[in-house]
Amino acid sequence: MLHGARAYVRVDQSRPTIAMGLFFHGGRLFEDESNYGITELMLRTMWRSVKSRWDYQTGEEVPRGQEVTLSAEQVIMKLEQLGGQLRWVNEPDFFGFILHVLSRNQDQALRLLVDIVERPLFDETEVQRARAELLYELRHRSPRPVDLAWRALVGEHVYSVPPWGRVETVEQLTPERLRDWHRQTIGRQYPLVIIVGDTDGSTLISTIIARQFHRREIQRTFRAQIPQLPPAPRQQTATSRTPALAIGFLVPAHQVVEREIFDVIEQILVGPGGQLTESLRDRRGLAYRVGARFDPRALASAFFIWMTPRATGQAEALAEVRRYVQRLVTGPMDEEMVALGINAAISAQRDRLQAHPARVLAYARRAFLGERPVDVEHYAERLGQLTGQKIHAVAAQYLKWERRGVGRLQGPSRPRTTPPSPVTDSEEHRPSSAAFR
Repeated sequence: MLHGARAYVRVDQSRPTIAMGLFFHGGRLFEDESNYGITELMLRTMWRSVKSRWDYQTGEEVPRGQEVTLSAEQVIMKLEQLGGQLRWVNEPDFFGFILHVLSRNQDQALRLLVDIVERPLFDETEVQRARAELLYELRHRSPRPVDLAWRALVGEHVYSVPPWGRVETVEQLTPERLRDWHRQTIGRQYPLVIIVGDTDGSTLISTIIARQFHRREIQRTFRAQIPQLPPAPRQQTATSRTPALAIGFLVPAHQVVEREIFDVIEQILVGPGGQLTESLRDRRGLAYRVGARFDPRALASAFFIWMTPRATGQAEALAEVRRYVQRLVTGPMDEEMVALGINAAISAQRDRLQAHPARVLAYARRAFLGERPVDVEHYAERLGQLTGQKIHAVAAQYLKWERRGVGRLQGPSRPRTTPPSPVTDSEEHRPSSAAFR
């Protein structure tokens, strides 16, 4: 803890790079029907015009009143000089930036990241450009069945709104509203700082972070609506070029659940040798793709099974999903199948955390869920303690078919040969700019 900022550092000298993340609580979580999409637009705009308090040639801080303005082109050029890649993060419960850079340039890179977070100008021309880009995406983006399933589960709760917002609200966002949102969110809390890579880390925090974040007013409590379980199965439907289907099961936040159990259930269903994938895609040919994912969130989580089905046989595919879910619920669990699911989940986690930015984001997710970031390091150890009985108990408690929510995309009679993946937020990586790799 430094002046209120929380900092986590993990040294990894296996490669000469470092990933640095600055994150804040809320964002999308506190949006409403008047400003859906404001956090996304704010993040897209912040880096495009920045007031800098650093002389990047000497590394010295310039006196107040002598700050220089960096344009979007200058920020991009500076990132290229540093060998850096910037991405923004707009998760359901938190938001921020991750900067991945050559470790020898970490001091200058962190100063630039602090400038972007603390001193954006929200230039009117740049806001108009970013808003036009976002509106174009909104008008041409196909709905995602997982978003529809979220709406079926929680109604009009903010968790059912995609991160990009809605056309009618984004159209009304102005530079002044973005500045005000920045003051309300970033300006009234200290960041969570996470640094992973070839670094001392503590030096960066003591020399830059501790000196640059000052708050006159701190918001210590946050109010948010808790999603409620649906009274009965619900379905949300939209049209798309490609049919797709998602079935969701709500996991209330006040229930204590080991997230790793859902990772194992995912692998049992759709991992290597997954029973559901083998049945739907390989044996019966009812779907092009089949997937599953646990989507953990602070107020309520959900487990989703999704597919891109063939134009015919969708009812059969849904019945097959139900059959395999019921098998998990009624048990007993085959121990060989459980062992295969555990090993597959450990391998998938190891693959996900290969890159430094991915590990930074994994730590941040743990922290904003009220858990310890260090728990990421003990993932395999905890999975090794799971049993078929524990997995069956969680499945029986939460995967109740009568409490499901369904998101359905109705497409043309002739499906595309390479259908898109109806992914969750955590799976999709949106580039922050074409220049930002």
